[in-house]
Amino acid sequence: MAIFRLLHASDLHIAAKPERVGISDIIPKAGLRFPRIRTDGTASWPHRRRLALTSSYSPDILEALIELVYDEGDQLDVVLLSGDLATTGKENDLQKARSCVYGDAQGLWYIGQPYGRPEVTGRLALKGAAKDIVLIPGNHDRFQSTPFPPFFLPGGALFDQHFPWNGRFGWKGEKVQEWVSPRKEGMQLGLVSADLTLRELGDAENGLFGFRGSLGQGKAYADIVDQMKKRTDDLRDEHPGIGLLWVVHFPPQYPKIDDFLRLLEDEALIKAAHERRISHILSGHTHFPCAYTATVSGGSRVEVLCAGTASQVVAPDGNFFHVLEIEVEEEGSTSIAFQTFQWDYKALQWVQVVCPLRD
Repeated sequence: MAIFRLLHASDLHIAAKPERVGISDIIPKAGLRFPRIRTDGTASWPHRRRLALTSSYSPDILEALIELVYDEGDQLDVVLLSGDLATTGKENDLQKARSCVYGDAQGLWYIGQPYGRPEVTGRLALKGAAKDIVLIPGNHDRFQSTPFPPFFLPGGALFDQHFPWNGRFGWKGEKVQEWVSPRKEGMQLGLVSADLTLRELGDAENGLFGFRGSLGQGKAYADIVDQMKKRTDDLRDEHPGIGLLWVVHFPPQYPKIDDFLRLLEDEALIKAAHERRISHILSGHTHFPCAYTATVSGGSRVEVLCAGTASQVVAPDGNFFHVLEIEVEEEGSTSIAFQTFQWDYKALQWVQVVCPLRD
């Protein structure tokens, strides 16, 4: 038996322009404003910030997350980023996201100048703190900008030029990757991660010609699910006794999810996980930390852990991430204990909390 520690963060929403409030986060919540507490303790409201089509990130919160990874040091076996690293799939947003994750030659990233304030101090990038980083794209990372509604279309490929997939750039259509840990007490942990973002607008459902669904839906394409099953089988053949988890951006069977945010064909993913003896799927997307059991007809079931949004600036439910302790036993069975951390705007630090439950 061995225990592996994994930090799971999602939905960073890094952008060239930080602290942007998305119109999409305001219109559905008419009349509602979400305060953010500044360092002096006063409230800063969204109208003090610039509006954008979609919300971006807080550099301060992201920096605090990276500092926590540095403080944890060798205690973490891997850092998992389960999608929506960038606010959009545009070149400038992806460049900033890459800078925050991998850094420059000195391992630093540059914050820019929000609100016109001079902010020229280099900050440490995540790569310098983490032993290993596993990441996958989310729907935002695949957004292609258009001059007409819905203003973003799925299927953007620029992400592949900025982030390595299986250690390679330009992964030429591959949608599944794996990560395998070094041996610990004779055991290994593996992650099988899949890109389930929409390939094209026509794959979406909901709204006029699928426009609404194209912004937030994913799809468990049959060929990708088959690849996940094959990669799982191959890893078990290559590493007998390995404990395996699956990683996707979109949580299957998420409780009471809006239709335009759901994972299409999610029953196929749950059934495949159950068939391959996968006990847990790790995901993001919903911006709310949640642990639940996804069950479909026939009795197939899998536990799902959603990490919430780590650093989006508009986060009415809060900013969160998880630290998982994954116990791998004989025959590769896995069990997970996890801690939920939330950003405390008053204390300006991450604090451990009880994982909220979605009604």
